[in-house]
Amino acid sequence: RILNPGWVTGGVYAVIRSPTVIEADGQLAVNDMRAVLQEAENEHVIDTGDYPEETHGFILELMRAFQLCFASEEEKGQPGEPAKPARYLVPELLPEFEPKMEEAWESAPVRLRYRYDVLPPGLLPRFIVRTHSLSDDAPHWRHGVVLRHGDAAALIRAESDRRELDVFALGRDETRGLLVAIVRRELETLHAEMKMKPVEELELTGEDEQ
Repeated sequence: RILNPGWVTGGVYAVIRSPTVIEADGQLAVNDMRAVLQEAENEHVIDTGDYPEETHGFILELMRAFQLCFASEEEKGQPGEPAKPARYLVPELLPEFEPKMEEAWESAPVRLRYRYDVLPPGLLPRFIVRTHSLSDDAPHWRHGVVLRHGDAAALIRAESDRRELDVFALGRDETRGLLVAIVRRELETLHAEMKMKPVEELELTGEDEQ
């Protein structure tokens, strides 16, 4: 079936357009796929007969391989067996609005800004997928994410009206520097994959949080 692009597209479309998944803030499990696919069939997008139960997990794993989702929770298998995803998160279906946060991001001692000719809508979702291990239990929404490493934290936020991506980093020098390096590395990789060359601006306030 992987050789049939229409079959793959139909399954992925069913997930990213699912009212059930949207209401769950972009989260779903393999067991939810039956309802998700039925919603798509009700909209005359697919025929659920083309998607038997044994293909449900395959669709989600295919989405994960293409950085359209990631495993937000994993369940342990038998000893010696790898963990299997229990729930998945689709970044494009995250809540739209930024949550309230206590951190004083605007006074962060390290700030990065990337300026784009066009800010592609898929950039931040792919970044969230690639860095999901650093955003567990941290705020993430459709246009931004908070990453944590040790005592350091970084806010990465897309400003689509200004065609910018802003990065604010807090924490002690050493761990903050490492987290900023991770953010820059992942963004540079995505820029190369998406054939973009944004202008990068670095601002240091000179403050030291020891």
